[in-house]
Amino acid sequence: MTCFAGFVNAVSFKELGGFFISFASGASISIGVDLEHGDLEACYRAAILVSAFVAAAMIGGMTKIRRPYLRCVVLLAAEAALLSVALVLARKGVTPDVALIPAIAAMGMQNTILKSGTGMRPGGTFVTGTLVGLGESLGGALSGGRSKWSWILNLCVWTSFVSGAVAGGRAHRTYGLFALAAPAAGIAFLCLVAATLTIFSRQQDDGDRRPLVAVFAAKGRIAKMARPA
Repeated sequence: MTCFAGFVNAVSFKELGGFFISFASGASISIGVDLEHGDLEACYRAAILVSAFVAAAMIGGMTKIRRPYLRCVVLLAAEAALLSVALVLARKGVTPDVALIPAIAAMGMQNTILKSGTGMRPGGTFVTGTLVGLGESLGGALSGGRSKWSWILNLCVWTSFVSGAVAGGRAHRTYGLFALAAPAAGIAFLCLVAATLTIFSRQQDDGDRRPLVAVFAAKGRIAKMARPA
């Protein structure tokens, strides 16, 4: 997921001339600078980016489903659909500023799909926190305060993001905005994987419940037999 995020960011960066669609901090700075210069058109452009990102993250946060895999299925399907909408808009000749709004929403939603209690956000669309975690893990490993290899996971996340950006930049050179078909298909595949895991986990849960049901049924029969006539 992080690799696909790097891919989408690279394509959008080239299409929008310097905007990273999942780097809301940079867009927020642009709003402030554009307001100071009185460039309301550029300010409006950045505000749309931030609004779409936050709105999609809000919808993702409102999606309350107990089964984690099923929640992933729903949100991954929504993300793949949003990326597909961006492709359709590009196909119809819509300008990149408008066509990429669904892709911005897809990136905002992706950040809500997986959650971790370790301080790292797996599958995220930005890696600033990952780099901070990498530095902290390296410092802890060198000082002996943490596991010697605790920094490997953060490095892998950052490497996957950069690898996706390289692939996105190369694909954009050939296919332009239509390069987004690759991450849309990839996210759809992950959705199928999550759906398979959902079915498997449900069957496993049902298998775990059957013995308990049998135990309670047996207890009921024993209690009934023990009652005085």
